Amino acid sequence: MTSVIVGADDDTHVQAVISALLAQGEPPAILLDAPSLRDDGYSLTLDRFQHRGQVLDFADLARGWLRRYAPTEWGAGLVAGSEEALSRRSFLSLVGSLARISGCDWLTPLDRLLAAEDKFLQLRIATSLGYAVPNTVVTSDPNVAADLFGEEFVVKPIAGGYYVSPEGAQAVYASVLHRAEAVQLDFSAAPFFAQQRLEVDVHLRIVTVGAQAWACDLDAKNLPLDWRRDEHAHFSWRVADDKVATDAALSMSAALGVGYSSQDWIRHGDDLHFLDLNPGGQWLFLPDEVASEVTQAIATHLAGSR
Repeated sequence: MTSVIVGADDDTHVQAVISALLAQGEPPAILLDAPSLRDDGYSLTLDRFQHRGQVLDFADLARGWLRRYAPTEWGAGLVAGSEEALSRRSFLSLVGSLARISGCDWLTPLDRLLAAEDKFLQLRIATSLGYAVPNTVVTSDPNVAADLFGEEFVVKPIAGGYYVSPEGAQAVYASVLHRAEAVQLDFSAAPFFAQQRLEVDVHLRIVTVGAQAWACDLDAKNLPLDWRRDEHAHFSWRVADDKVATDAALSMSAALGVGYSSQDWIRHGDDLHFLDLNPGGQWLFLPDEVASEVTQAIATHLAGSR
């Protein structure tokens, strides 16, 4: 039986899982994504797939992992409605068709993955499960947010976190906005989250694979609101023993139907708040003890044993 990974050859997370598979004595996984289909050729029928010289019957495909349905910058900078934009959308549709009809046991099925990227849905599910989340509004009127949250509040993207400028790819971070600034801005330009600003003692990054979960924490002292702005913070995570948080994260992943997730939670004293879930997020920046176990867990799924 053959496993399939949807992701890029140069993705370090993909490389780590492939190495773990080989170390277990498993055959190499079939690796593909939209750019590889475009560049290397393909053939897809209702019961088999051909790519990079390999012909695969769907009956022989066992398990799969959707690391990245679409490359981060796939389609960025293209003119809407152009021939190239249509071409790239078509290749993504082809990847989607393959994911749906192949019969693979995906770690996270494509449609679950796409739905789980909905941050409003995440917040709604978290509250339905009884977990605290920041008070949130999406509004075209800055006065609505200011009246709800006071003199300052947090703003962050509702979808995606990157855009392409003449200087290259730019990350959009969560930021603090003051009322005086907010009323000068055009909130109708694009929808985004406005949220109450919460006190943070510790950031938690929790990774789930199936019924397993690993927690790491990061001291929030002297860090910016969005810890990703601090390069040193990426290497300052510590393994955490927080069963309450890991159980909560597993409840979230189960409710969203995702086999893999990378989740952000925060603690202030004993208070625990859910912030965000990424069904395809990174984990290799976490301490080696956690990173290696997450890698092995994904490889174990692909190998067909639990």
